[in-house]
Parts: sequence; C-alpha cells; structure tokens
Amino acid sequence: MAESNVFTVLKSFSDSEVRDFRKFLNSPYFMKSKKILKLFDLLKRVKDDEVSPGVREMIYSKIYPGRAYRDSTIRNMYSDLNKKLNEFMLIENFRNSGLGRQKFLSAERLKKNLKEYIFPGDENTHNNQNYGSDHNYFLNKHFDEQSKFNFAVMDKKITKFNSINTELGYLEDSLRYLKLFFLSQITQSYATVSIFRQNYDIEVLPPTIKKLAEDLDPEKLRQLITPGDEYYYAVELYEAMVNIYRKPEETKYYYEYKNCFYKYAFRVSGDECSMHISNLASYCTGKANAGIEEFNNELFELIELTIKNKYYQNSNTEHLPHEYFRNFLLHGVRLRNFDWVNDFIHENYMKVHPADRENMKQLGFAYLNFNTAQYDEALKNINRITPDFFAFKFDIKNLTVQIFYELGYYEEALTQIKSYKEYLRKDKLLNMEKRKRYFSFLKFTENLVLYRAGTKNTDIGYLRYRISTHKSTAFKPWLMEKVMILDTKAKRSA
Repeated sequence: MAESNVFTVLKSFSDSEVRDFRKFLNSPYFMKSKKILKLFDLLKRVKDDEVSPGVREMIYSKIYPGRAYRDSTIRNMYSDLNKKLNEFMLIENFRNSGLGRQKFLSAERLKKNLKEYIFPGDENTHNNQNYGSDHNYFLNKHFDEQSKFNFAVMDKKITKFNSINTELGYLEDSLRYLKLFFLSQITQSYATVSIFRQNYDIEVLPPTIKKLAEDLDPEKLRQLITPGDEYYYAVELYEAMVNIYRKPEETKYYYEYKNCFYKYAFRVSGDECSMHISNLASYCTGKANAGIEEFNNELFELIELTIKNKYYQNSNTEHLPHEYFRNFLLHGVRLRNFDWVNDFIHENYMKVHPADRENMKQLGFAYLNFNTAQYDEALKNINRITPDFFAFKFDIKNLTVQIFYELGYYEEALTQIKSYKEYLRKDKLLNMEKRKRYFSFLKFTENLVLYRAGTKNTDIGYLRYRISTHKSTAFKPWLMEKVMILDTKAKRSA
C-alpha cells in the first residue's frame, strides 16, 4: 500500500534527507503538483494513527478546503508522493555512485558522438565511501575501458598500426577488470552461501550454487590475474577469505586472512572493508562461542577496530548494523566484562539506525541487567521492546523464560515455554542444530520450573546429570548453575 510505504520511508530518512527531499519536491524540474508538496508538509507533523481515516480526512480538508472528502483522491496523492520518494532515492543513489555515473555519462556522450566523454580530473568520479577497489569499481572500470574502445572504433580513429595496439589495449584492460569483477563476485557468493548453510536449515542447494561450493579452488583464483598486476592483492585477499570458509577448523587461515586484510585495507573501498571485517568477526564469534580462549581477545580487537575506523559503514548504511551491536555486546556479556558492556551501550546505541535504536538500547540493558541479577529491571527492558518490528525475537524469548524463572513467576514461565515451543515448530528458517539446542533448553527449564513449583516429583540429581551430559543445549552454563543450586539444597534437606 502506497500510504504505508510513504510513512515507512519517511521514518527511515534522516533530518538532512527530509530537508533535501523537500527541496527535490519544490524543484520546478521535478514538481508534479504543489498539492504533493503540501501533503508532504502535513505528513511531517503526523505522529500517531498515520493511516487512520480521521488523519486522511484532516489532510484532505487542508489541501482541498470546503470540498467533500474523496478517498480515491487522497490515495492517488499518496501514490504520487510514493513515486517521488522512490525517484528521490534513486537520484541520490546515482549521485553518489562514483564511477557508476561515468558509465552512463560515457554512454550518452557516445550516442551524441561527443569526443570529450571522459573527464580524468573530475573530483566526483569517486566519493569518499567508495574510494578504493571493490566489485563496483572493477565493473565500472570494465565499462569505462570498453567505452574507450567502442568510441575509438565508432569514430574510425584506427588509421595506423600503432593505433590498433592502443585500441586493443583498451579492450584488454576492459577484460582484465571484468575478470577482477568475476573474482570478487564468485568468492563473495561462496562466502554468502557458506554463512547461509551455517545459520539456516538448507537441505538441498540449487545446482549452480552447489557446483560453486564444490568447485571453487584458490589455485584457480590465482590463475585469473598475473602476480605482477597492480590488483593482484585482490586475488590474495579473496583467496584468504575463501579459505576460512573452506577449512574453518584450521585457525591458521583466519590469521592469514586477518593479516592480509590489515595489509591491504587502505587499498579497498569502504564496502570491502565492511565485508571483510564482518567475515573475520563472525569467524571469531564462532570460535569464542566454542570455548577457544584465544579468540576472545581477537574478537575484542576486531570490535574496537570496527568502531574506531567505522568499518560498519558502507554504501548501504552509515549506521551501526543492529546485528553488529548485538554480537558485540553479547561478547562482553559472555566474558562478564559488565563495565565494558555498559560503556558500549551508552557510547554506541545512537549509532544504530533510528528505527532500531531504542529497541537495541533496551535489549542491551536487558542483557546487562539480567546478567547482573537485576531481573525486574531486565523484564522492564524486555517489555519496552517493540517485538513486531524487532529482528531478535529469539533473544527476547530466551531472556523472558530465564527472567521468569529467576523471579519465580512459574505460571508465566510455563506459558512462555509452551508458546515458544510452538513458535520453534512453525519456524522453517531456523537451523536444525539451533532448533534442537533451544528445545533442549526449554525442556530442561520446564523441569526446573515444575520442580521449584512443587508440581512434579523430579530426581534433581538425575536432572543435573542429564543436563551436564547433554551435548546440544542452549544456555547450558545457566542451566547447570540453576540445577546445582537446587541439588545442593535437596542434599542439605535430606
């Protein structure tokens, strides 16, 4: 629905983007109707009940005073405003696309047979975010060199043997950049598929993706570009990236990848830095969660580097992604470095996108308060989160079960466990291993709740044994702590 989309998009805009969009609407070149500008100005003041009939009628009366309300008219205006929003975002993206703009400018000048189609001194060819190499840079350089070749051929400039070599040189360079583009995309696709297979329950891969996963060979990657090439570092970097996904159990490949990134970070774009630091941090998180101590410090190093150098920023966002915020604070919680966690939340929640900011702040303090035994405060934090629009529903559900247990809210805990189990059964995306871990956590917590409530005669010593020996259980340290307390009390009273 255009109306809902308008509100969603406008809420995602920063203050400066709202101002720029108004200038866009007010421009004689883009203005379709002054009524659209008036609609926009009215919507900026709307806070609640944005799609209610009463609000629509109020807006209509401001734009068409004295006229009978027509719902179709207001719907058409929302549709027009929605189109203008999309047009504005498209132009803004194009304006900041660096070499991408040069591609379209070259094509237009080529059609008009304008020889001065390239401006080597153009300061806007690169913007700050995309300075350095990445897949967009390589693809646009491919088109750039191809345009030089096409222009020379169409302009019939090939009159001497030397000029043939020059024009073939353009073609050679265009193909070289195309190989670099292929290299970047094929390796990034491989990494993406590997991450999907780790996180989601994917039984069968599509044939092309399956063949990619089976056949990608670093030796073949090195053959794409000669070692003396100025962009050979890209081959080294992508090969190192592939290796941590091909052989995740061999930690030496992590250090090779990390050292390679540190060595060449200044040569790649902000998008590339964001991708590589994310790969390294994800690898460290997995190893730290598996109990490999050395990766705790590695992850802290990457977190501080990411925040300091703003490696979380890329062409898609200038904000700290909510998954980064969550993973970083959880690492501090895992190490029980609560002073660091408190500082991290206060210093960084405002860097998250405005739409996620308050939810992530409350989630952060929920984890902090829960792990410092301030359970009432943690529950307040949970209740302040808007769940319908929140990415981390499992975090909320897991924390809520644990908080209810700690507070002795037995009926609430059992109700939460029951609804959570049903949620797990219906979720088709969750990785099977995670599903098993969460089900085991709920089963053991349910037994603990029933034992504490006195409604089930449970051998607490045997339950302790079952928890300690179960191989696939989420929050096992917490479960062991709770069952040991109950077991000790039972032995004292015996």
